[in-house]
Amino acid sequence: MLSFDYPWAGLEDHLAAHHNGRLPLFAYGSLLNAASAVRTMPGWRGEECRPANAVGLVRVFNYPLTPDAIERYGPGPTPQHVAALGVRATGLPTDRVNGLVYSLAAEDLEGFRQRETGYRLTEVSITPWGEGASDNSISKAFALEYLGPDDPALLPHPEYLVVCREGAASFGESFRDDFDRTTFLADGRRLIDYLS
Repeated sequence: MLSFDYPWAGLEDHLAAHHNGRLPLFAYGSLLNAASAVRTMPGWRGEECRPANAVGLVRVFNYPLTPDAIERYGPGPTPQHVAALGVRATGLPTDRVNGLVYSLAAEDLEGFRQRETGYRLTEVSITPWGEGASDNSISKAFALEYLGPDDPALLPHPEYLVVCREGAASFGESFRDDFDRTTFLADGRRLIDYLS
């Protein structure tokens, strides 16, 4: 599996050689929300995103927000409410998360790199999302994988969670419901159970 450890040395050369300088990106958290995405990547075009599944991944609230992100979102209600989303590559065909596939322009790579501090870019298999998806083809894109330890005491940051769920809901209620079902807290609970 092809991957680039942060700060992704060699990424631009790889993209120039294989993807016309653009990053095929699988977005699964705050980047589902177009308003959040354009904040650091002005070239982001939500209308160019397509709903998809990434196979062999588990989405987890396991990434401790940076101080800059906490300043942007505001403090959580407790010191444990600081988690943002990361994914873990499992390689299991039964594990999957929904998200968006987007081709990120080269001029937005630096803003993307500054926004996504500490994540590894990992190439993953992508399939179309939805019951009505007629195309069964598999393509490749890069997802942001968090490699740090899972702290089971961490809880989702409430404002970050709203940004993610509103972004998912912009693609329909069933897409948001799938997001809730395929997202976990670091303690193993499903997001849908945490919200109920």
